[in-house]
Amino acid sequence: MDETQDLDVQRLALIRLLAGKGRDSLTLLGDMNQRIYGEPLDLEELHISVEGRTLSLAAGYRTTREIAELGQRLLPAETGAVPDIAPTLDAPASGVSGPLRRAGA
Repeated sequence: MDETQDLDVQRLALIRLLAGKGRDSLTLLGDMNQRIYGEPLDLEELHISVEGRTLSLAAGYRTTREIAELGQRLLPAETGAVPDIAPTLDAPASGVSGPLRRAGA
C-alpha cells in the first residue's frame, strides 16, 4: 500500500483485512512527515507490527533541497508520527536543487 500516511483507520483496516493474516501479506509505504489528512494512524490498533521492519530513505528526488529545508523549519517539534516508527524531522538529502529566483522576478 503506497501513500499509507494519507489513509484513515477504517480504510487501512479494510486493506489489512483484504491482505490476509500472513506476516508478509502487507507492505506499507509512506512518509508520516507528509501526512496531510486526518489523524495519525495507530498501526498497533490494527494489529500491524512494524517493529524492526522499517526503512528510512537517505535520499529523496521529488523535492528540491530548498523546499525540504523550508519544510523542516516550518514543521512543529512533534509531528505525530505513527507509533513504533520514530518521529524524525531529519529530511532525506535531496538529490536536486531548485533554480534561483530573485524577488519580484
